[in-house]
Amino acid sequence: MKPAMFNPPYTIATRAAFALIAVAGTILFAIVSGAGQESGIKLAWITGISWIIFGTCLVRWSRLPFWHCIDFCLAAMVIGEIILILSALLALPGPGIVAANLAMAAFLADRFLKRGFPVWKTCTLWFAVLNGIALILTPFFYEL
Repeated sequence: MKPAMFNPPYTIATRAAFALIAVAGTILFAIVSGAGQESGIKLAWITGISWIIFGTCLVRWSRLPFWHCIDFCLAAMVIGEIILILSALLALPGPGIVAANLAMAAFLADRFLKRGFPVWKTCTLWFAVLNGIALILTPFFYEL
């Protein structure tokens, strides 16, 4: 039997727990890496908005069931947060961001490929939509 993390749809409690891990993990990453709580809250807003737009695009273009797309995104966020927290604790936040980004993209590409959605489409949406929206939103939350 596969672990529940890889068998959507999840329960409401699992979704809530994963969402909490994503938000709290983002804030904790900012605090541990020295950016502070306020920066972590801003980062949580940026990533949260980006994930909502990205998830909407995945649902639309993959034509997979809504909750499967959302559940895969939530599981990817948990994977990313684990990597980010570990990297911050090891005082390697920069490489941790890159590693988390690649791990989450690879996880989603694998999950969607197994359901017939090409890797190149998942990765294009990942880097263009998720990362692109985050880059666009950053100046609105931080004074550059």
